[in-house]
Amino acid sequence: MSDSGYSFRSGGLPGIILTILVMIALFYIAKGFFIVLYWLSPFLLIATLVLDYQVVIKYIKMIWSLLLRNPIGGLLAIALSVLGYPIVIFFLFGRAWFGHKVRKQQQQEGGYRRQSHYSTHSSDEFVAYEEITDEDSEAISGLFEINRNEPPKQEQHDQRP
Repeated sequence: MSDSGYSFRSGGLPGIILTILVMIALFYIAKGFFIVLYWLSPFLLIATLVLDYQVVIKYIKMIWSLLLRNPIGGLLAIALSVLGYPIVIFFLFGRAWFGHKVRKQQQQEGGYRRQSHYSTHSSDEFVAYEEITDEDSEAISGLFEINRNEPPKQEQHDQRP
């Protein structure tokens, strides 16, 4: 009988040392990133408010509604927001910047209407359409009819011994 299991060979002492060195390097890279975010967060908050202050207001409303629905969860969200404020401000800035870019693109394509998210036409514009006659309707519905008397077709798969 042959053993069909997988074998795992570790790298021994060099593998362990390399793993530890990689983890230390990742720790210092993350630490540097968070230090930079910590110092940039006041400027990012100001930029967020300039780009789209509604992002910050919506975040505060979301925390408030969470606090009203689930007081423990709301308090936990507030604590995490205070402790991790550089990350929160970074993501709020990202949302504001992305929203700003989307609005700018929509303005270039023909105007941005904040009150109407779903409609691409104003109420006084007509939408181009083509009228379908009864014959066309029957022809189209005939394409989608299923013959209920025939059994469903079985797909033939390549069966190998």
